[in-house]
Amino acid sequence: MKKKLILTMLASMTVLILCSTLSVASGNDDAMKMLRVKVAKDFSTVKSINRVAVMDLVNDDGSVRRAIETALQSTGTLSVIEREYFDTILKEQGLQFRDIIDEKTRVQHGKIKGVQGLVIGKVEKSETGILSYKIHLHLKLVDVESGEVLLTRDHIVISVSPWRGRMFWGAIGIMVMLSVLLLLYVSRTRNKRKTMQAEEMNKKDLMSKIILISSNLSAVRETLAEKGQAKEVRAIRENESEITLLGHKIAACPHGNHPQQTNSPVYDRHLRICLEDALTASNQMKASVAGGAKEVSQFMEKFKQASRDASDRLRVRSL
Repeated sequence: MKKKLILTMLASMTVLILCSTLSVASGNDDAMKMLRVKVAKDFSTVKSINRVAVMDLVNDDGSVRRAIETALQSTGTLSVIEREYFDTILKEQGLQFRDIIDEKTRVQHGKIKGVQGLVIGKVEKSETGILSYKIHLHLKLVDVESGEVLLTRDHIVISVSPWRGRMFWGAIGIMVMLSVLLLLYVSRTRNKRKTMQAEEMNKKDLMSKIILISSNLSAVRETLAEKGQAKEVRAIRENESEITLLGHKIAACPHGNHPQQTNSPVYDRHLRICLEDALTASNQMKASVAGGAKEVSQFMEKFKQASRDASDRLRVRSL
């Protein structure tokens, strides 16, 4: 049960981590889709120019710039010059980006193979939360020739993964399941402990009867020996050996393996009855010998039968 509980916890944690990773990626993709929609809507109003290039954005790994290029292409009114091609043009003309935005050389460089506008900007903030993604972007569209800022926008996009709600309720479900398994484990452990305690008490009770029987037989043997009853003494010794062996077997009985009710031999009602009959017979022998009787054969046979029945019962239950 303990092993199953640990495996369930590990499997649940693995599922949560995997889903969380997938959800973060999903949140980033959703944020980029929302950003493309907003950029496309804003730039679709620009009519004065139609050929633009998107420059590298500050604090961007390239993903936002690519999203902006896709958005501008989708407007249907703007044609986007690929950044690699634009860099080639600048290199051929021996220019750098700062030359284009310099007011003294702007008109001269404004005729760079039909590039009319530049999109520049900065990723002000980019945060990944708990199954959510937030990006704050500042953009400008600059006319290359005049230097006029045709458009400026601040975009704040917050995307919450649809998996966040599912993950929340999934985590609640897993916690409930683990709580139930833990309660079952605790309950089973408690029941097993109670069963083992009851088993030990039953075993002690049986062993106490064995000790009393052995004590009675020892007293009978000593009394008969004083009276010179050698034959009876030998019989008593044999019975003592049998009862001692029976006591060893009871002490070595294994614990039961049933989760709520043990199947240990020490719970056998018939075994208890046989030992009680043997104890009664030994008490009768002891009382008879103490009263001066020389013959205990009647009680001896009764004791032997009870002792054999107890041994047989223990053997059957131990199979």
